[in-house]
Amino acid sequence: MRWLKARRLSVLQNPAERLRLAEDFRPVLRILKLWKLTRRQQDRLLNLSLRLVHQVGRGGAVPSLTAGQLLQLSLTVGIFQALHVLYSDQTAAGWLHRPNGRRPFDGRTPLEYLLSTGLPGL
Repeated sequence: MRWLKARRLSVLQNPAERLRLAEDFRPVLRILKLWKLTRRQQDRLLNLSLRLVHQVGRGGAVPSLTAGQLLQLSLTVGIFQALHVLYSDQTAAGWLHRPNGRRPFDGRTPLEYLLSTGLPGL
């Protein structure tokens, strides 16, 4: 099992692989648009510059991303998929914006929680 984890991490050290994986950037931006996030919220959630999010969102070139940024893209896709497995499309679409009394949200919306905690919150 350790070998498998080390292998996955070593893929992220390869610049060519990071560039290939960065192609998931546009689909993630479509998810964030479905969630009705502003560009500023998108850049905060993905830990990217507002300029870069705007550039790629308008069809610009996708840059090579860091391993941490790729992890954030992956976790965002995972949340999206899990919500659509658990809930109807309409419920899943609004989940991020509804206050949630359960831990760890403690009355905040999941979006507020994710924006305030960054990668650990994802």
